[in-house]
Amino acid sequence: MGGNTTPSSLSCTPRATVTGCKGRLLKEEFNRGGLLQRLLLRLTQALSTQMFQTAACNRHIRWSSNCAGGYC
Repeated sequence: MGGNTTPSSLSCTPRATVTGCKGRLLKEEFNRGGLLQRLLLRLTQALSTQMFQTAACNRHIRWSSNCAGGYC
């Protein structure tokens, strides 16, 4: 998705507010392959990574608590 590394954290500081953006215009700009495309792909990668890390952590916590309760 354009990233060379997998992010472990995400920090966003909005510099501008977009209001009333039409889907067609957004898609056209994305398809140009410029800065907007790179930023949206990086955001998608960061959100996916966060989701997978949360799922893995939750699974580990459940496994750990089961073992602590003598279920292992």
